[in-house]
Amino acid sequence: MNLGFKYQNKEEHEKAIEYFDKAAKINKNEPLVFSNRSFSKLKIGDLDCAKKDIEKSLKLMPSNSYAYKIRALIAIEQGKTKEACEDLFESNKRGYTEHYGKEVNDLMRKHCN
Repeated sequence: MNLGFKYQNKEEHEKAIEYFDKAAKINKNEPLVFSNRSFSKLKIGDLDCAKKDIEKSLKLMPSNSYAYKIRALIAIEQGKTKEACEDLFESNKRGYTEHYGKEVNDLMRKHCN
């Protein structure tokens, strides 16, 4: 999973997905594998698979503020602003800003007025 995250940070999302796929085979119930793979799939334009992964991640770990942000980004790409704003609000409610920074607040200002 760490190698996938490394490639994700380098914007090498297809390579990241390869490692997240391997991690998912090793641990089918690790929510962070699915949320991270979802982000990379979003970045390569595979919205359907990104949505499936993020839903699985949230099912496994409903408290994950990062996963709500990713689901919001998917909704934004799909033109579903209301859904995106609901997820951005939920992400903040679950502590995104405290753990990761102000990105969710910035997205809310841009999309949720």
